[in-house]
Formats: sequence, C-alpha cells, structure tokens
Amino acid sequence: MTADRGSRVADTDLFPPSTAGDWEALATRSGRMPLSRLAARTDDGLPVGPVYRPGDGAPVAGRQPGSRWVAAQRIDHGDVEACRMAVAAALTGGASGVVLVASDSATARGRGIPVDSTAVARVCGNSFESGHHLRLDLGEASARLAPGFVAALGEAGIADATFAFDPFATLAAKGFLADPFGEVLDGLFALGEAMEGARIDGEAVVADGRVWHDAGATDAQELAAVVASVCAVLRLADESGRDPARAARRLGVVLAADADQFLTIAKFRAVRRLVRRLHEVIGIRKSALRVHAETSWRMMSRRDPYLNMLRTTGGAFAAATGGADTIAVLPFALDNDAFADRMARNIQSIAQDESALYRVGDPGAGSGAIEALTEELAAAAWDGFRAIEAEGGMLAAIRSGTLQARIAEKRDDRLARVGARAIEIVGVNVHVDRSRPPPTVTGAVATRISAAGAAEAAERLDFIRLAEPFEHLCVRAATLGTRDRSPVVFVAAVGAAKETGPAIAAATDALAAGGLEAIGDGRPATPEEAAATFAESGATVACVTAGESTADDDIAATAAAIRAAGATLLLFSGEGKAEATDASWADGRLGGGENLAAILGKTLDAIANARKKVQNQTIQQKGGGSES
Repeated sequence: MTADRGSRVADTDLFPPSTAGDWEALATRSGRMPLSRLAARTDDGLPVGPVYRPGDGAPVAGRQPGSRWVAAQRIDHGDVEACRMAVAAALTGGASGVVLVASDSATARGRGIPVDSTAVARVCGNSFESGHHLRLDLGEASARLAPGFVAALGEAGIADATFAFDPFATLAAKGFLADPFGEVLDGLFALGEAMEGARIDGEAVVADGRVWHDAGATDAQELAAVVASVCAVLRLADESGRDPARAARRLGVVLAADADQFLTIAKFRAVRRLVRRLHEVIGIRKSALRVHAETSWRMMSRRDPYLNMLRTTGGAFAAATGGADTIAVLPFALDNDAFADRMARNIQSIAQDESALYRVGDPGAGSGAIEALTEELAAAAWDGFRAIEAEGGMLAAIRSGTLQARIAEKRDDRLARVGARAIEIVGVNVHVDRSRPPPTVTGAVATRISAAGAAEAAERLDFIRLAEPFEHLCVRAATLGTRDRSPVVFVAAVGAAKETGPAIAAATDALAAGGLEAIGDGRPATPEEAAATFAESGATVACVTAGESTADDDIAATAAAIRAAGATLLLFSGEGKAEATDASWADGRLGGGENLAAILGKTLDAIANARKKVQNQTIQQKGGGSES
C-alpha cells in the first residue's frame, strides 16, 4: 500500500514549474498591480523582489545539521544572590547557556550586575553541567580580571565560555577606553592563551555587531564593522608577533537578530562567508567561526510589550535558520520579570524541541531569495569594510568619527521613516491598542561616564530604540491628561458617513500613537453643528476628517467654523485623499507621508499652551479679586 501511494505521488506533479512570466500574469490579472510594483529596497539600497528563481548555491558551512544551538538566557540585573537564583532557574528551565552582563558592558543599556571572579563562582555555583555555555559581557574589565576569571571558571566546572568584549565597539559606545588600545588587546590575547592553557573552549574577544546595530547601523554597516574589527584584531596579533590563526580561534562574532526574517537569515549566512574570505586573504587555512546572536534591542517597545514576543520570535527563528551557534532572546519586558525571562526561554524551547529548527543545516540554501540577499548583502558589507580600511582601519575610522557619522545618518533616516509611518511598528505607530495603558517610563539607555584620564577617546555613539519617539510622546501626554483620561482631540466628520468612517478610524489610531484620545460622535455634521459640538467638548485641538468624495470647500468651511469656535490647532485626516486635498488651513495632516511624530508633538504643544493660558488667566483673576 505504501508503494502504491508513493507511485501515485511520484506520478502526480503537485507543483508544476512556473516561470516569472506566469507569476506576472497572475499578479496583473483582473487589474492587480504588476510585479514591478511589489519590489522594495533595504536600508542599504539592496533590491528585494517578489519572485526569485530557485537557488543553486552550496550550503554555507556553519552549525552542523542536527546540532542544537545554545539557548542562552541574558541576566543583567540583581545582586549576586538574585543572579545565582536566576542562573539556576534558567538552566533548569530550558536554557543551555547564560549571559552575564556587567554594568561596564557596551550593551548593558543602563543596567548590569556587579561581576568579578568571586561573584562568577558564586553565581554559577553548581548549576553548570557539561555542555552549558557561559558568556560574560564584562566590558573593559575583561582583560584586567582575566587571570581570576579563568581560575573561577575552572573551579565552577565551566569548560565553554565567551568573553564578549569588543574594544572597538566599546570605544565607540562609551566614547573612551581607560587603557591604551595596545595594552587592551595584549590583555585579551593573554586571556585567550590562559583559556587555552586551562582547556576552556570559547572566545577571549569578539567583534560585536549589536553595538553598531543598536546605534542605527544597517545590516551591511553592521557586517562591515564586524569584518573590519576581525581584520584589525588579526592584524594586531600579527604585528605583536602572535600567530593570526591561533588568535582567530579565540575570536568570535556577535550579531543582532531583528524581526526582518529574510534579511536576518541573510546576515547570519553572509558573516560566515565574509570572515572566511578574510581568512583566505590573510592566509588562514582552517577557517572556523562561532557566531552568537541576540535579538535586537532597538526593535523592542515599552508600549504593548507583549508584541515584543512576536518580534523576538521572528528574530530567534531567523538567527536559528541562519546558523547561529548561540542565541539569546531578550525578555519582552525591558525591565524584566520572571515571567518575561521564562517566555524568552520558551521561545527557544519551542523552536528547538517542537519545531526542530536545528535538524536542517542552512535551510536557506536553495532559496533564490535568501541566496540573492546573502550575496548582495555580503558584497555591500565587503565594500563597507574596504571603505573602513581605506580610512586607515577600524581604529582610525572610530577615532576620526567617520564611521559613527555614517551610522548616525542611517539612524536618523530610519527614525524619520518611523515617524512618518513609512516603517510601521504595530502597537506603536499603527494599530495601537487603546485599551492598554501608554508607557510611563522610558528609562536611560546608558549612563554617560566621565572620560577624564582616559587613554583613548572617540565620538560617542547614540542609542535609541525605534519606538522611543512615540513613547516619549505618550509619556508627555500622560502628564497633560488626568488620572482617568488622556488629553483629547475633537474629531469632526465631513461628508457621507460610509466614507468618513475609515478616516475617523485612521485619525483615532494616529492620535493614539501619541497617547491622545479622539472624542466626537462620529456623525457627519454641518459646519455650524461641528463648531457647536467642538465648543461644548472642552477640547482645544480638533481634527477634521473627510471621505474621498467630499468637496474641498465643505472641508474648509467646517475647519473655519471650528477655528472660529476656539480651536488653537487644526489637523486633517482624509482617508484616500490626504495628499490630493487642498488643506492649506490645516496645521498638520495625519497621513499622506507626513511625519506623524512631529505633528503629534505639535499637538501636545498646543494642548499644553492652551492649558497654561487658562492657568494664567485663573491666576490673574484671583489676583484681581484679592486687590479689589
């Protein structure tokens, strides 16, 4: 029976071959848009098409098929005893590794734990077993504390560890290094030799892409910085009389994994190709690289944080299928709690034990889209690496500030697109769940430490999550509202009810992104009726909404009436006609490619100024009464 079934399946062409022309015909049938309209470009300008031919590239050598990745738990807060309990909970709750982050780490993000060799021994205790991995993000203290740490690792029975310190990224992240760069590298090389002597597997130094990613780097810029850092470490090893091949064995890579699954898969595949190519140029024959992943911090949101689980799941999936050797999933709550830590572990448990993503080696091989993105991203990153080399190498580019400036330019461009909702973030700037409270705390990303007496100095990178501009608006709105209600904007409808509904919904969602509440009955009204209702509402800002067929004159008449009734600022929302409508009367448009974050900031200014004006008038009236 099995043979008969197999024959029938073999004889049936379930998926007949299709050409690009066949897909084009399907896409354009019945007035659908042509495939060329579905093409997009990445932040690096790389083309992303809707249809690709099957790929024929060889799998990228990395984590072996059937080999599990290390599912690591990040621990970056609490005292020694709390950390010890967190480590035990992580390793008994599904994690196979732990990441301890000290406050001096470039990726501490305003947090961090007190870590020294004694603390490590106490924190790890008897929790570590064979096969467990420890990653220490200690910052510049890595080299200074190396001897004690190596001994502590041996006492704790830890045979696999990574010192995740990148001196280049740290210099750019903090703006300084306490010790001369050459001494820092010498200490890290000595750490690698000590680990080798103690028979501890792992890396003594890393090229950390997370720092550049958090500061706004594109995927190609992140990879270029990583490759340039790898090159600089190996060059300095050679110049100090050490074997570059031996140094390479103690050098790892850390990358950020964000929710753009295809690009993240391509990035993790590309980094192995890039480092392998660099090794070939240098003359290192046996090329091996351990790649660590951590889900992106900059994609996280404090508003509706449960959506972060979807983002981190996408990032973890991409890192796993991209071949990462270790993966750390950030908890969905940026301030951490036990439940958020457990969910971070569960995401990886499901990916490994239920989805079995580890069983296939490089599943992206054979996918035309993944292979094309990998090739294009690797080429763009190599060009970026060559540009850094032309500036004198990684250290020279950081000291001069040119690398930081290029990344800042990309960061500002991306934030502008988030503000205009060209980049949509669900729960932040689109599809806001108004039933959830807006964020009330934004928290510091990093503490600016004095660089007095520092041996190395450079232009400091700035770090910002993509959701932060809207979160700041929500925090400000909360200060302007009451305990039970957010600041309000009166929404007036002009035109047919069947058309104004979508415009009202769009305006309500846009206002909610800044912590503002839309009020109004939603019924179309005459200019006089709209003005009277506005006056009764107590609002000081109004938004006029209109359908596609509503005449410009009718819209302008309603706006003028509301302005005459006392509106200090007028907004416009016209679903389907925001760009075409002459709304010169409007102080801002909620749509049409306008920067929503800037408009909402102007709206909050108007509400605050109107409230201040009322308060001043009240004070004057009280003062006048007392004088009389």
